[in-house]
Formats: sequence, C-alpha cells, structure tokens
Amino acid sequence: KEGGESAKLEPTDEGAAEGEKTGAQVETQPAPVWEVKLDKGWEAMGSTKDGTSVSALLEAAYADMNDVSYQARSKATGIFGKSAEATYEIDWDKMEQIDLSNKKRRKIRRADASHVGG
Repeated sequence: KEGGESAKLEPTDEGAAEGEKTGAQVETQPAPVWEVKLDKGWEAMGSTKDGTSVSALLEAAYADMNDVSYQARSKATGIFGKSAEATYEIDWDKMEQIDLSNKKRRKIRRADASHVGG
C-alpha cells in the first residue's frame, strides 16, 4: 500500500456451504473521502452541525446521485472569533458544493482515503 498504510483484512465466508466457516480473509479498502477545493488546495470535508461525517453523508447519496443538503461549521473564524455555520447543497452534475447563503460554488471530488489532499 502507498503511504505506509496497510489494508485491513476481514474474515469472509464467501464460497462456503451454508453454516460452514472457511476462515479465508479478504482485503477491505478504506472508505472514500470527499474533498472540497479551497483557495489553499483540496481539503477533506469535515462534519455536519450534528457531528455526522460529510464524507459518509455524500458517499451514501453518491451511488444514486440523490439530492443532499447539510449544515456545517466553517473552519475559518469571523471577526468575533466564532466559526460560521453554512448550509450547503451538492450539484452532482458539476461536482460542486454550493453555499446556499451566498451561492458560492466550490469543486468537490471523491478521493481514495490513502491519497487525501494533494
């Protein structure tokens, strides 16, 4: 594996007769990470206001390109030292995140967890 990370091996019973255990193992891949392109480059998306991983939320909606919107806190702080909250929507056709308060669009991408950033 690149980046010094090793894949996790999980036991599987694939190919076994019903009720029989084989003890074989398969390699499981880390879940993809969703990133947003900021002025300083690509950055992994954080969490929603309630603590849900934005990557998990987008991954769940990605297969069917379901509409998704979420509230999240910005990492940047305002003039009073508080982080701002924003509501975002995803434009799957353009692979963009839209800040609904100011209509600012930023590119998003689905990245292999071992290649986040860059």
